[in-house]
Amino acid sequence: MAPGSGATRTTRGGWPTSGRGGAAEGYARALRAQGHALRFLGMFETAIVQYEDAEARFRDLGLEHEAARTQIGHVTGLRLLGRYREAVELAQQTRAYFRDRGDELQAAKQANNLGTIYRPMGRLTAALTAYREARTVFRRLGERADLGDVELNIGNVLVELGRYEQAIKQLRQAERLYRSLDLDTRVALALLNIGVLSHKRGDYGRALEALTESRRTYEARGVEQGVTTVDRHLLLTYTALNLREESQAAADRAIGGLRALEMPFELGEALLAAGALAEVVGERDLARERTDEARQVFVRTGNRVWEATARLQQARLLAAATDPGELRLALRECQVATRRLHAAGALDQAAFGRLVEGKVLGRLDAAQAALACFRQVLDAATALGADHLLYQVHAAIAELLEPTAPESAVASYRLAIDHLEALRARALADDLKLSFLADKTDLYERIVGLLMQRGSALAVAEAFEFVERSKSRTLLEELLAGDGQTRPNTDGSRVATLARRVRDIRTRLNSAYHVAYETDQTPSSATVGQSGQAELVARLEQEFGRATRELQLAARAERVGPLADAGPAVPTAPAGTAIVEFYAVGETLLAFVVVGGELRLRRLGTLGDVRRLTDRLGFQLGKAAFGAEYLRANLETERRGIDRCLHALWEEVVAPLEADLVGLDRLVVVPHGPLHGLPFHAFHDGERYLAERFSVTYAPSVGVYQRCLTVARPLGGRALVVGVDDPGLPWVREEVETVARAWPEATVLTGPRATIKALRRQAGTIDALHLATHAVFRADNPTFSSVKLADAWLTVADLAELARGAQMVTLSACETGLGGLTVGDEVLGLTRGILGAGCPTVVASLWPVSDETTALLMGRFYQELQNGAEPSTALRSAMVALRAQHDHPYFWAPFVVMGSGQTADERSDG
Repeated sequence: MAPGSGATRTTRGGWPTSGRGGAAEGYARALRAQGHALRFLGMFETAIVQYEDAEARFRDLGLEHEAARTQIGHVTGLRLLGRYREAVELAQQTRAYFRDRGDELQAAKQANNLGTIYRPMGRLTAALTAYREARTVFRRLGERADLGDVELNIGNVLVELGRYEQAIKQLRQAERLYRSLDLDTRVALALLNIGVLSHKRGDYGRALEALTESRRTYEARGVEQGVTTVDRHLLLTYTALNLREESQAAADRAIGGLRALEMPFELGEALLAAGALAEVVGERDLARERTDEARQVFVRTGNRVWEATARLQQARLLAAATDPGELRLALRECQVATRRLHAAGALDQAAFGRLVEGKVLGRLDAAQAALACFRQVLDAATALGADHLLYQVHAAIAELLEPTAPESAVASYRLAIDHLEALRARALADDLKLSFLADKTDLYERIVGLLMQRGSALAVAEAFEFVERSKSRTLLEELLAGDGQTRPNTDGSRVATLARRVRDIRTRLNSAYHVAYETDQTPSSATVGQSGQAELVARLEQEFGRATRELQLAARAERVGPLADAGPAVPTAPAGTAIVEFYAVGETLLAFVVVGGELRLRRLGTLGDVRRLTDRLGFQLGKAAFGAEYLRANLETERRGIDRCLHALWEEVVAPLEADLVGLDRLVVVPHGPLHGLPFHAFHDGERYLAERFSVTYAPSVGVYQRCLTVARPLGGRALVVGVDDPGLPWVREEVETVARAWPEATVLTGPRATIKALRRQAGTIDALHLATHAVFRADNPTFSSVKLADAWLTVADLAELARGAQMVTLSACETGLGGLTVGDEVLGLTRGILGAGCPTVVASLWPVSDETTALLMGRFYQELQNGAEPSTALRSAMVALRAQHDHPYFWAPFVVMGSGQTADERSDG
C-alpha cells in the first residue's frame, strides 16, 4: 500500500509508527508517562532509558516539540542521578529550543530545571539567575503551581547564600500558593524547606514541627523519596537538639533510603550529617569514615561547595588531635575549605569554617590570630542574624581569654549565654529545651566561677543572676506564660486537635497502668515489667511524649521571645526568712544567702562529700524496709545512727551558714545536684533538728519561689479529700475523715467513688486537694510517676489538670516528692507538674511513709492550717508534735512543703 493509505510501517525495534495522533505517537507518549512514573518511584536509570526512547520516537515522527517536552523529565532524572554536566547541557539545549519557538512557559520550566541543577553543583549565583528568569514568566502567565515551585527554589538558594530573612519570605509564599491549590505533596515540600531554613536559623522547634508535618504527609501519600529526604534533615535537627536516639534512627533511615534510591548528592549530605553525629557521640572512626565517603561523593558529582564543607568537617575531626603536626594539617585543610566556601557565597558555612580555624589556632597558642578569626565570625554571624554561630563564637572567645583576661572573658560569656538562651527559647517544647541544653550548661558554671574570683558585691549579685538563669527555667517559663499556653483557642484549630489526641493517649495510658499495677498490692516502678503490660505501657508513654511535644510546638509557635518578668536579680526575702540557693562550680559547693534585700555568698564543702553522705542517709532510711515495728523495737540505736548522718549533712551544708540564720524562723531551700531530695528540715545540729528552729520550704529556684508567692491567695475553705481503699493502707479512712473535718466545705471521695471522672468534675472549683493513696515514683522516667485512684492512676499531666486554680495539693503517699534531676537542675515528677499548673504550694513525701503515722501527721497539719498557720509552719508544728510520739525521722520527717509555703495573708503580714 502507498504511504498515507492506512498501512502501518515499523521502525525502532519493530514497534509501530504512523502519523501524528496515530498509534506510534500514543506509544511515545506512553513511554514518556512511564518515564515520569519511574522517576517518581526513584527508578531514575530506567526512567532515563524510557525518556530517551520516547524522544527518539517523537523525532522519528517529526514531533520535535514533544521530544523537547520529554527532555524536561529527562533533565530531572539526570539531576537526581548526579549526572549534572549532562543535565546542564540538555537543559540549556531544550530551553533554547523553546525560546526559538516562542514557547515561554516551557522555556521557563527548563530555566527552573537549570537552576535546580546549578544548586547541587554549588553554582548558587547562576541558580538564582535562572530561577528569577523563570519566576518572571510564571507570574506573567498566571502559572501559580509553577510559581510556587520557583519561589521555593529561590528560597532554597537564598538559604545557602545565608540570606535567611529573604529566604523565609520566599518559602512561606510557596507554602501559601500550594495550600491554596490543595497540592499536598508540594505543601510537604515547602514545609521540608521551611524546616531546613528554620534549622539553619537555630529555630529548632519550628524546624522539627515543619519537618514532622512534611514527613507525615509524604508517608501518607507513599512518596518514599520525600520521606527519605525529610529523614536526612530530621537527622540534622535531632542532632542539634541532642536527641541521640532519634538522630541515629534518622541517620540509618536516610542513608539506607538514599543508597536504595541512588541519589548521590542527597546521600552525601546524609553521610556528612551522620559523620557529625558520630563525632558527637564519640565514635571517631565512624565519623571519619562517613565524612570521607561524603567528600568522595561530592568530588564525583562536581559539587565544590559541599566538597569544601566535607573538607571542613575532616579538618574539625583532625583538630581533636594533640599532636602539633596534625593540628597544623587541620588548620591548612580548614583554611582551604573556608576560602572555597566564601568564594562560592556560602557565607554561613564559611563563618563556621573561620570558627573552627580560630579554635585550632587557639590550640596552637596563636591567640591573636585566633581572635582575628573569631572577629570575622562575629561580623558574618551578626550580618546573618545567626544565634547558633554567635553563641559558639562568643563562648570560644571567652574560653580563649579566660586564663589571661578574665574580665573580657566574662563579657563574652554574657553574650554567649544571651544567644544560647535565644536558641533554647526557640526550641519551644519542654523536652526539646532540656535536650538542647544538655551539653551547654558549663557556660553558666564558667561565668559564675569567674565572677566569684572578683568577690565584689556586684560580682556576687551577677553570679547569683546566672545561677538563677541556669535553674528550672522551663518550669519558670511555664509559670510566667500562665496556664493557657497549651490550651486550644478554637474547637476546630490544630492545637485543639492535638490537645484531644494528648488526652486520648493519656486515658489509654491510665487504663494500662490500672491493669499493670493491680498485679501488685504495693506497686513500684518494677511492677509494670512484671505484669505483662510493659510493651503496651512503653508504647503509650512514647506516643504521649511525642503528642505532648507536638502540642507544645503548635501552641507555642507564636510565643517565642526572651523570658520576661522573672523578678529582680537579687530578690527581697520575706521578713524572718532566709533564702538559701545552692550551686556548684566544679566540686566546690556554694550557697547564695538572701536575708531581707541583702545577698551573701558562702563557700561550703565539696559535692563528693555530699554525695557520700547522701548515700549513707539512703542506707539508714532503707532500714524502714524491715518495717515500722523493727524501727520502734530498735529505736535508740536506729535513731542515733541516722542522727549521725543527719548531723554530718548539717555540718557540711548548714553549719557554715549559721551566722546568716540568726534571729530567723523561716528557711527557703533551693537545692542543687545531689542536694535535691534531702530532708534539710531533719538535719541535726547535735542538739536539735532544723525543724525545731525553722519552718522549711523547698523550691526549684528563687524565681519559681517568687512566682509562687505572687500567685498565692488566702487558702479558702473548699477542699477535695480523696482516699483509696486498699488493704495495705488501713489508716486511710481515718486520715480522710480527720482531714475533711478541718474544712468548712469538703467533698470526700473514697472507695469506688474515688474515680478519675469524679475528680475531673471538681477541677477548677477547689482551694485544696488532698490525696491519700498509693503512689509510684518512676526513677526511670519521672514524668510518668503516678498516684492511685479507684479506677485509674493519675499521671503528672492528670495532676497538673486537677491542680489548676487550687492553692495547695497534698500528696499523702510514698515518695511523691521525689523527682528525676535533669539538665539545668530541672526536677521532673509529680510536684513539678502541680507547680507548673500554677498551684503555689505542694505537700509531698521524700520516702516510703508509715500509713499510721501519716494519718496522725496529716490530722495535726490540717488542724494547724485551720488555726491560721501557713503551710510550712503548720507542717513544722505537726512534725514536732508527732516526734514526741515517734522519735525517728522516718516517722515524722518524710513530708516537705514545696513552692511558696505561704498564703497571701502571711505574705502581706511579712
